[in-house]
Amino acid sequence: TLFRAQLGDHTKPSTLEEEIQLAQDYLSIEQIRMGHNRLKTKWRIKAPGDTLTPSLLLQPLLENAVYHGIEPLRSPGVISTSVIRVRNWVYITSSNPLPDKPNLERRKGNNMALQNLSERLALMFDQDAVLSSEIKEDKYLTKIRIPYRSARVEAVKNYVEQKEKRENLIKQQGKTEI
Repeated sequence: TLFRAQLGDHTKPSTLEEEIQLAQDYLSIEQIRMGHNRLKTKWRIKAPGDTLTPSLLLQPLLENAVYHGIEPLRSPGVISTSVIRVRNWVYITSSNPLPDKPNLERRKGNNMALQNLSERLALMFDQDAVLSSEIKEDKYLTKIRIPYRSARVEAVKNYVEQKEKRENLIKQQGKTEI
């Protein structure tokens, strides 16, 4: 699943359920690689699985959390991910521990994953999506806000639009043949 997602078409939307499954699969691989005692995960999911999202929404964030947060630690660490729907918004928060100061400087990233995700969010949701990151106490936090859009409702809307287009095309073709 993870390999297929990495090679897939990132312009096509995904669902929150698919993105959570992909992220959990990724973290399971990392737990095997690093050891279950070294990498702990906590999930809080209170949002519909059919929420439309850009593809590769969570996995790159969690990959950063492993690389920048867990790997440099001498002790076990926890990556926490919260996904909550409040009215018409879905809020996603990921947190990971910060390494000690020398490791923090050595592992400083170039924010490419955040920039790529920000672009995908803007393409899908325009100004409605918000992505931010901050250091709070001894944690690195990434926060995302997206509008709740049901994949099922969007699929029905697309079907109706396509049907109307076909009907209009048939009408236009009928008029030109007369």
